[in-house]
Amino acid sequence: MKTLQESGRSNMIFGLVKCVALSDSAGNSSRLPLERMPTGYMEHQINFFNASHVTNVPKCPRDYEEWMVTMYSQFGTKWHCLHRGPAWQHCEHSHSRYDLIPGLVI
Repeated sequence: MKTLQESGRSNMIFGLVKCVALSDSAGNSSRLPLERMPTGYMEHQINFFNASHVTNVPKCPRDYEEWMVTMYSQFGTKWHCLHRGPAWQHCEHSHSRYDLIPGLVI
């Protein structure tokens, strides 16, 4: 918590726990939809940054993988550039651009 506070960030850990623990007005068991996006994206990001090495990152959750494939199929490389962000646009890569989309079969 101290690291978040020193970085000027809100207490997102408490907020996440609150979103998962509390039910919403419709009677769902969680405010955060656990069976679909964005939960899979958040799970993947937490697992990625928690891994000691990139080879130790667990496979993408199915809902996040389906979302990525859907977005890429709808918007192509424009979405891919937005998703990766401007800082990664001109990096050298030793792999195919299609390796970045799990589940994409060409």
